[in-house]
Amino acid sequence: MTITAAQLAVIMPALATPFTPDGAVALDTLEALVARYLDKGVEGLFVCGTGGESLLLSLEERERILETVVAVNAGAVPVVAHIGAVNTADSVRLARHAEAAGADAISAIPPVYFSYSKAAIVGHYQTIMDATALPMVLYNIPSLTGIEFTVDWPELLGDPRVIGMKHTSGNISSLQLMKAAYPDKTFLGGFDDLFVPAMSVGATGAIGVTAGSCFELYRAARDHFQAGRVDDARRVQGYLAQVLQALFANDLYPAAKYLAERDIKPLTLGGCRPPFRPLSPEGKANMDVLLAKLDTWITTGL
Repeated sequence: MTITAAQLAVIMPALATPFTPDGAVALDTLEALVARYLDKGVEGLFVCGTGGESLLLSLEERERILETVVAVNAGAVPVVAHIGAVNTADSVRLARHAEAAGADAISAIPPVYFSYSKAAIVGHYQTIMDATALPMVLYNIPSLTGIEFTVDWPELLGDPRVIGMKHTSGNISSLQLMKAAYPDKTFLGGFDDLFVPAMSVGATGAIGVTAGSCFELYRAARDHFQAGRVDDARRVQGYLAQVLQALFANDLYPAAKYLAERDIKPLTLGGCRPPFRPLSPEGKANMDVLLAKLDTWITTGL
């Protein structure tokens, strides 16, 4: 199955990749995490993105992870497979596998490390899209790639095979311009602490590293915003901002992974792969404080 731009307008977690103590991918824990998220009501699943440590995984691991997620999901919600890689051939392989495995769309960061021309980047995406019937969701994360997609990329945004964008950028003005120029595309907020501001200029969903552990906050913020309760939406957005502030203060990705364990205890997700360092005891204590706040917000403050 493939999805349309309208069907992409959902809130979906960027899934963490669980690891065993010896560093292997823990597929059984991944199954439990996906099942729990579906029980919570998440509206989509983003597989092997930044929060899933995609570029630290082998191609074979990424394929097995996607197959596992698709099997547990069983068609319940859209599955978007991030197939971005440092070279075009690997992205094409992952895109073809995503289609065969039953994903509903693909997403990709632009090629990184080398300084590529705009024509080379466009060609990279076009080659991927030529290799599969799945629609593409551009992944805009200039803080990590050095490349920012804007309204000045009509070669991609104007391509009907591109149904939307994960806008992991603080450039809200650029998001507004892109939505005005391409109203048929779905733009998803990618920064958890800018979800409500992104909606105010046209975003209609989100893909976030805390959109699983904090799904209740995302859903409440959207519900308030869509009902015109702007002050309530702003208040819930403030909770999400506090979550992100705490994560950044304690090593973002290991801290986010620890936070995500709230949904699968007593199972654990393991640490992040090196060169990430394990979350420190102080970091875990800080996250425990945050978890207590999160539980309070969810039970009394939405």
